[in-house]
Amino acid sequence: MKVVKRILAWLCLAILVAGVAVTGAIGVQGYWMYRDALSQTPLEEKVEAVRAQEDYVPLSGLPPIYAQAVVAAEDRRFYEHGGFDIISTARAALANLRTGTLAFAQRLCVMPQAAQEYVVVHEFCHFAHPNHSPAFWAAVEKVLPDYRQREKLLKMR
Repeated sequence: MKVVKRILAWLCLAILVAGVAVTGAIGVQGYWMYRDALSQTPLEEKVEAVRAQEDYVPLSGLPPIYAQAVVAAEDRRFYEHGGFDIISTARAALANLRTGTLAFAQRLCVMPQAAQEYVVVHEFCHFAHPNHSPAFWAAVEKVLPDYRQREKLLKMR
């Protein structure tokens, strides 16, 4: 029985080490992708191009009922998981790992453009800052000064 416990402990440790190594490798690769993408076109320039589009509507221009309707329609389990769906998050993470790119849930397409921009910028900034440190939030705020308002669209119940 002790041998089985030792084997299981070593196996768990090996899985943990492998997970940390894979996460680190993906983080480094993500940073390289982020750096290369920004060297071609700065993120601020891309955001300004979106904002310059004729159909762009800032978050402040959306009625609150619209955001509530989007949440109600796009995620029937929203109230069960309180805004954080571990199943959807794991599915998106696996898709990102497989493709080496950012992949988003289809339901993001039906969200207000302000919320879409927030999610894309938020995830893109994770290439440079794989956590939610002050540096991460500063990077988000540099691109989206009103990110706090946009984030509220995702947290509406």
